Amino acid sequence: VMPNAATNTMVSNNAIWNLIGTNANVNRYGIRFSASKIDASYRTANDVIANNTVWIPTDNFAETCGNLAALKLSDLEDAQIFNNALMITETSFGTNGHSALINYSGNRPSVDNVLINRNVYYYDENAQNNDVAFFEELDANGVKYPQTGVINEFKNLDQWQYWTGCDEHSYFYNFKDEIAINSNNKLRMKLDAEGQYPINSKLNNTGYIYDELYINNVALDEYLNIHDIDGGLRGIASARYDIGAFEFLGRVYIKDLEAVKITSPM
Repeated sequence: VMPNAATNTMVSNNAIWNLIGTNANVNRYGIRFSASKIDASYRTANDVIANNTVWIPTDNFAETCGNLAALKLSDLEDAQIFNNALMITETSFGTNGHSALINYSGNRPSVDNVLINRNVYYYDENAQNNDVAFFEELDANGVKYPQTGVINEFKNLDQWQYWTGCDEHSYFYNFKDEIAINSNNKLRMKLDAEGQYPINSKLNNTGYIYDELYINNVALDEYLNIHDIDGGLRGIASARYDIGAFEFLGRVYIKDLEAVKITSPM
């Protein structure tokens, strides 16, 4: 089976947005991994998809009939997919139109030692054909099990977590108002009127630190850039990395619950 060595493909620190088709039937994928192969048993190995921000918007057609995916993945082995912020805000689907934040084809991830965790997912909940995941489960010969690959099977994150064991520490969370196209026409974190980053964001300090994960007993910080898309250092003061391509100084609520002493009847 060729190639006969690990592929070691690393995809990180990408901001992907404004994927608009020229017609309603176009398939739109943010990041796509697949293997062109002769042998059905072939898998790419040791690939990493980390700290990417993918936003697939509406294309403004009355009915979108293509397939959409923030991540379109197949034929992986010993791969690691983590710290990604994935969002699809398309709402108008035709009969054959469908979207999934992660579209996965292959064995169950745990069988092929594929880690998928610490990601943040969001789709527009007003649409019927949006899913957290679309999973075509294949046998060892690459043949799809007939009961799999069903739209709305993994509409919710907990369904995907329960069946696959993936994304144990991931969130379904609306971060649409926390990112924006800036004056330089780049997708970045959004600042409020006072120039501050979002407060209590699920994107902030919830990712893996690269030295927690390994390839061939070597920590990932030996392979991946520990700076974000703009050169900012990740994990300041040993904090967990932020989710997505942007590292930012997030804020948290100081008080969630306050006790008040009552000195007289009300």
